[in-house]
Amino acid sequence: MPGPHYALSEAVLVAAALWAAVRLARGGYLLAAPGIFLFGLAAAVGVWRFGSSAFDAGAIDAWASLHRTLSLTGGATGLTLIVAELIRVRFAPFQSSTAMVVLVGIALLIGVVVYSDTGTAIPLLFVPAMLVGGVVLAYLAPAPTQANQIVAAGLFAIFLFNILVVRQSPVLGPAMSWLLYHVLIAVWVVGVAWVFLRGADAKMQV
Repeated sequence: MPGPHYALSEAVLVAAALWAAVRLARGGYLLAAPGIFLFGLAAAVGVWRFGSSAFDAGAIDAWASLHRTLSLTGGATGLTLIVAELIRVRFAPFQSSTAMVVLVGIALLIGVVVYSDTGTAIPLLFVPAMLVGGVVLAYLAPAPTQANQIVAAGLFAIFLFNILVVRQSPVLGPAMSWLLYHVLIAVWVVGVAWVFLRGADAKMQV
């Protein structure tokens, strides 16, 4: 049964997301930073949901709906913002302020669509599709060497592997799947920061 120990991996994700969001914001990546923050926000609700069950046995069920909604809606919106940032980095026409507003609008629209369909398979199908696009864009993003491009694509692929293999794995079991799933998302958000901050400006290297 889920218990207070489930909060541990969520806390790791909160710490990683806050670190990555701050670094990205300082680097001027104003779409990716809030995108990462949304992952941390959902995880923070998870920390409270499971952590507070130590003194309130009903907390896990009471906070389940909000946690799930934030995880699906925030995850889809945040991922869209991150991919939008990759588009801006790779394609010059998308670097204008007008293009940024349009991309933010698209991300918010996707968030609304996912929110309205959290009970269907739409969010579960959307995220892997967006991640495949992210892997390609991460590889195409400017990088000092081709090795950097390969590493960037590999880091972005961690989340895709996580969803397809680790999440709810019948081999690992519920507790280990939960722990590993959130730890790998934490690794992924740090990797996303590296993808953006590894550029030619040495001051922005992770």
